[in-house]
Amino acid sequence: MNILFELRHPRHYYQFKAIYDILKERGHLVKIIATERTLLIDILKEENEDFILLKHTTSGSIVLKLLSYFISFNQFVKSVKKYNIDLLVSKASMSSCFLKLIKPNLRAVIFPDSEDVWLTNNFVRYFSDLIILPNIFPLKWSTKKVVRVNGTCENCYLDPKYFHPQKLNPLDYGYDEGAKFVFFRFVAWKAHHDRGQYGFSINERKEIVDLFIKYGYTPLISFEDKPDAELKQYINRFPQNEIRSVLTLCDYFVGDSQSMSAEAALLGVKSFRYNSWVLNDVINFKYFNQQHLLLNFSNYNELKNALIDSLEGKLDFFRPIYDYWVKCGDINTYICDVLEQRFIK
Repeated sequence: MNILFELRHPRHYYQFKAIYDILKERGHLVKIIATERTLLIDILKEENEDFILLKHTTSGSIVLKLLSYFISFNQFVKSVKKYNIDLLVSKASMSSCFLKLIKPNLRAVIFPDSEDVWLTNNFVRYFSDLIILPNIFPLKWSTKKVVRVNGTCENCYLDPKYFHPQKLNPLDYGYDEGAKFVFFRFVAWKAHHDRGQYGFSINERKEIVDLFIKYGYTPLISFEDKPDAELKQYINRFPQNEIRSVLTLCDYFVGDSQSMSAEAALLGVKSFRYNSWVLNDVINFKYFNQQHLLLNFSNYNELKNALIDSLEGKLDFFRPIYDYWVKCGDINTYICDVLEQRFIK
């Protein structure tokens, strides 16, 4: 098969990497097409990946956005024709719908995992030939096109069979040997979908960092926005491109980030997530809680009290991550087997 992976976010690269590596090893032609987003492109370059660049605009102008989309779609069409693509793999790309109109024998595979994405649920899925869903996905799409897998999308890139953390020496980055680390991730809350939502306030950030310092922990902080003046000194000094390896050095993760909370949980770090999304949470985070990997809070005082209990050894919640991976198994190999069974004639 000739397979094209569409990447529009850094997370898509990590999710699909093991899958396309396996497919390459099995002799398939595998290509990557990636949207022009700085972090995504930087990662692809760091990993020495060969990719096709899709132009993208960050302008708020609807006209410019439409123009940008038509330019990128034209590039898409050319790439599909040039490499005689048989199979398009994406998170849940609307482009796959239009490409199928141009090349009817093109097959499209999507990997949705959020039940609240209207466009995927009501449009894109109908144009897809295969939909790979987590078992926990709550919408009942009773169709022959659906295949369900264990765990969540993070399993694809955090499975210990595929993820091997870099050995980082704290002394090389100015930290004490034997230091106990806690990782904080504070997001900006400026995205369109974050309107009306909340995470940590400036005062709450300071208080929660001071709490861990009181218990002898060294804070590693990642700010999405401009860092707080009082907390600048604690900004993570380990390499940003090895952030998952950095998490494996930590006893705790505390943050109002969605994705990093999930990643920390699956790396076996005691993970505490705090934001208003918890009030109407998606299934992934409920699932991680049921697996005793992540605690979710929408109330700051409840979070603080739980952290104090944990730091004082009074909180018996978290379970060994090893049990989770044994139960889930290798979903990357399973997905590749399904793709070959479905689409190789």
